[in-house]
Amino acid sequence: MANTNLCLMNTILITNKVEIAKHAQSSGVKIIMIDLETIGKKERQNNVDTFISDHKLSDLKGIRECLKDSRMLVRINPINKNSKKEIDSILKYRPDYIMLPMFKKVDEVKFFLKCINGRSRSVLLFETIGSLCNVDDILSCKGIDLAYIGLNDLSLELKMDFLFEVLSGGIVDYFSKKFKKNKIKFGFGGISRIDTGILDSKLILSEHVRVGSQFVILSRSFHDKSKSLSDIKNKLNLKLEINKIKDLYKIYCNSDFSLLDENKLKLVSKVNKIIA
Repeated sequence: MANTNLCLMNTILITNKVEIAKHAQSSGVKIIMIDLETIGKKERQNNVDTFISDHKLSDLKGIRECLKDSRMLVRINPINKNSKKEIDSILKYRPDYIMLPMFKKVDEVKFFLKCINGRSRSVLLFETIGSLCNVDDILSCKGIDLAYIGLNDLSLELKMDFLFEVLSGGIVDYFSKKFKKNKIKFGFGGISRIDTGILDSKLILSEHVRVGSQFVILSRSFHDKSKSLSDIKNKLNLKLEINKIKDLYKIYCNSDFSLLDENKLKLVSKVNKIIA
């Protein structure tokens, strides 16, 4: 068996709309993410087709109140002079997780953890060259609850042509070994609906199982340009799509390692063709 200890993939949907959060919760999405990160993001991703958040602190109240089974995750800005005030303001809404992006040094992580002070689960978003180089020092900090590998920003910093080169080239493997050694649960990147996407989502999900990941962000293929719940319902059956991910994840967890290794080779080959 590949990894029967995993068994469950925790899906993450980014939204600040209460009706969509409720629908996602009833469809089996485990985590609703509100993205408050704005500092430096537009400049970093100006020429990349990525989502720039318009979420606000005031969105947290409605999301917090509507969630019963799903958990709430809030991504903050990179460490800056207002970080403590931002974190304290967020903590008033009782988030289950607070995520720190774009850190490079252990001192930033220590400050982040000190500000939280156990009042929420902490999530470190590894997406810089600095976080890659300083991973051992960073993971020596006490109070890290979850780690996440951000493929997009990390691929930009590394000047790669395609974000999934971070996965095919072994960097995710490197991080995952570090996380597992420190007994920290983790996730990476995003995933499109099964049988969609530039890179086969089945191969990506297979990689999650192979490296031991239990968390993944649902890509815009689940809600791209959807302004309302009716838009989403008209485009797809969200519960069905979530169940496809869960079911395939379980199949891979109960498969032989040889299948996962074979899928890894297929993924590397496809990434190489995409960037050629």
